Amino acid sequence: MRRLFIVRHAEKLAKARETYRENYYARLTRTGTKQATALADQLSSVKKDLRRIYSSPQPRARRTAEILAKRLNARVVTVPDLRERLLSRRRHDTDLKKWWEKSRQDWNFAAPEGESVNMAIKRFLGALRKIEKKEDAEEVLIVTHGRVTQFALAKLFPKLKKRLDPKRFSLDETAVTVLRSHSGKFRLLRLNDTGHLPPSLRQRKKVQNKD
Repeated sequence: MRRLFIVRHAEKLAKARETYRENYYARLTRTGTKQATALADQLSSVKKDLRRIYSSPQPRARRTAEILAKRLNARVVTVPDLRERLLSRRRHDTDLKKWWEKSRQDWNFAAPEGESVNMAIKRFLGALRKIEKKEDAEEVLIVTHGRVTQFALAKLFPKLKKRLDPKRFSLDETAVTVLRSHSGKFRLLRLNDTGHLPPSLRQRKKVQNKD
C-alpha cells in the first residue's frame, strides 16, 4: 500500500494565443519558481525518505520537479505518459474552443492532431500503476498537469465527476492531491491542497481552459 502525492506544476508563462510548441515548452514564471520553492520547503520538513520524483517531460513540470528534488535531495525520473492531455496541435485553429467543449462532453472525441480524454486517461493511469508497481517506497511524489489529473480522478471516482468538471473547477498551481494505492486500485485522501502557499502565491480563483 502506497500514498501517491500528485502535484500540479507551478505557474507557467502563457500567451493569449500560443502555438502548440510554445504551450508544450512553456517555462515557469518567477511566481511559479516561488510556488515550487514553497512546496519544497514544506515537503522537506515532513518527507525525509523521498528518493525519486516522477515527472512529466514538459518543462513546466520538469522544472517544478527539479526545484523539489534539489531541496529533498532526490532524483527526477521522467515519465512521458505523465504529460498533459493534447487537445490539438492546431492551437491557432478557430475550432479550438468548439473542440474543447465537445471533448469535455464526449470523452471519446479526438480533435485533429489531438487525443481524446479517454486516451489521455488511459496512458496517465497506466503510468501511475507502473510507478506503483515499480516503486518500493511507501510514499511517492509525482509532478504532472492539471487537466489530465482532473479527468483521471473523475474516471477513478465517478461521484466526483460533476465537481471536477473543468468548467467548474481547476486544480491550482502546485496543488497536492493524495491517493492511497494498492494493487492498482486507488482511494482519494486529499484533493487540491495548497496549504503550503502563502496568500500572495495562491492562484486567483478563476477557472480557465488552461493546461
